[in-house]
Order: sequence, then structure tokens, then C-alpha cells
Amino acid sequence: MKKKHHHKKKVSPAKKWSAKLHLWLGLSVGIIVFIVSLTGTLYVFKDEVQNILRKEAIYVKMKIPAKTRYPLGFSGKR
Repeated sequence: MKKKHHHKKKVSPAKKWSAKLHLWLGLSVGIIVFIVSLTGTLYVFKDEVQNILRKEAIYVKMKIPAKTRYPLGFSGKR
């Protein structure tokens, strides 16, 4: 029994062009949607992101000098 050869139909130039157009428009719009989504997420969680990234600028440890003890009767005058 002989195998039948199925030949692929030739793709028209308009179909090739529309496929390439669909690919590049989809990729460019996808990148725009991704950037808008990322910046929107950062805007919504702005306070939380700043707390994580700038913790040393927000929370400053103050160095409080130790209290000096003076003997009784010391007035500080000489």
C-alpha cells in the first residue's frame, strides 16, 4: 500500500504579513501593559516599599548620654 503525500497549502503573503503584525503588536502592547501594571503596583504599595528600602533613614537610633551622678552638695559652681 502506498502512502499518500499530503502537500501543505501555500500560505498567502497577506496571511504571513498579518501573522507578523499580530506578533509584534502583541509583544509591544504586552510590554506596555507589563510596565503599567508594575508601576501601578509600586504606586499602590509605595509606603511598604519605602519602609523596606529606607529603613535606616526612617528609624534613627538616638544616642542618649548617660546621666551623670554628682555627689550630694555639689552645686556645679566653682
